[in-house]
Amino acid sequence: INGQDPYNRDLLVGANIVNNGTGAVTLVINGTEGRSSSRYGTNEVILTGNNTFTGGTFVNAGYVVAQSTSGLAFGAGDLTITGGASTNGTTYQERVSTVQYRAPNQMSSSANLTLNGGAVLDMNGFSQTLAGLTFNNTGGNTPLLNVGTGTLTLNGNVAASSSNLGSVSTLSTGQVTVKTTAGSNIAMMAATD
Repeated sequence: INGQDPYNRDLLVGANIVNNGTGAVTLVINGTEGRSSSRYGTNEVILTGNNTFTGGTFVNAGYVVAQSTSGLAFGAGDLTITGGASTNGTTYQERVSTVQYRAPNQMSSSANLTLNGGAVLDMNGFSQTLAGLTFNNTGGNTPLLNVGTGTLTLNGNVAASSSNLGSVSTLSTGQVTVKTTAGSNIAMMAATD
């Protein structure tokens, strides 16, 4: 997507992204979503391929839709979502990077998810199994994981850190099952308005 101020220019990536002959491929997405508050929801990067690359995915800006119906949108590696850069502007939409599921299990069950700053993962009511989850509240908007009516199963730990006093990372609605806890391994989250 090129241009000074692209509007209504979704990018559909339907190709299967695989490792190259010399090593692992890493996918880095710096979308144009959120460059101005009037452009929110207009420039999506949509991943629909059966991706098998292992180098991980970094969503550094934009609105990314995970919609692979035949495999994994984010390949076999970890997913790191980092909130929108401070150069994006001052509104909430300009400071947030969002990944939204439109199908279940878009990440490998052995992958780790890291949410930095104003990162949002909206599972949109779909289910996912992960190895682990990390919230890094680095200032500004706080990380948000919205499970919705789906189920998030964690085979590893949940870690959280914060350099933003008075702010809390949010895990909202749905059911979270953590397999490495002492005592009960199900955390039920109340629905939020």
